[in-house]
Amino acid sequence: MIREITHVKRNDKGDIVALCNPRKFWSPRDTKAVISDIESGACRYFETDVIGLKVYVEVIDDPIDGKYLRSEMGDSIYCSIEKLPDLPDC
Repeated sequence: MIREITHVKRNDKGDIVALCNPRKFWSPRDTKAVISDIESGACRYFETDVIGLKVYVEVIDDPIDGKYLRSEMGDSIYCSIEKLPDLPDC
């Protein structure tokens, strides 16, 4: 299953706590569930960059900070989940 994200939900510290697409039944999806979805292969999540290409979200396993999400890195990346608009009520 592939899910498009258009927004994020942030906590009071500005950390992303959920990925969202207000037009979809699964939204919001908290980041722990998204990490599990990606690692198990159950779902992939993507955003669309400024030229219409899909940029997938990947799980990074940092030895200090633990697992977190980021947009996949490419030769030229035009979007990032960090830059998606916040939608507190998603």
